[in-house]
Amino acid sequence: MRDGTLRIRRQVIRYKDASGKYAPKFAPLKHRKEGEWRDIPAPASLEPFIDRLPIRHASGGMPYPDL
Repeated sequence: MRDGTLRIRRQVIRYKDASGKYAPKFAPLKHRKEGEWRDIPAPASLEPFIDRLPIRHASGGMPYPDL
């Protein structure tokens, strides 16, 4: 976070895996090409949590399917 903005490079989408179940996955932002980003205003209350973004587990995936 810099100057009150948060740079977003990926979004979470749901896709159907090989077993037919829906699973979350990181993907490029909608209406953006790979490598492009979106800057959004971020409240100062987010500052203490910035070190934990993006939220991932040890294997690099999302810790909760509903995230």
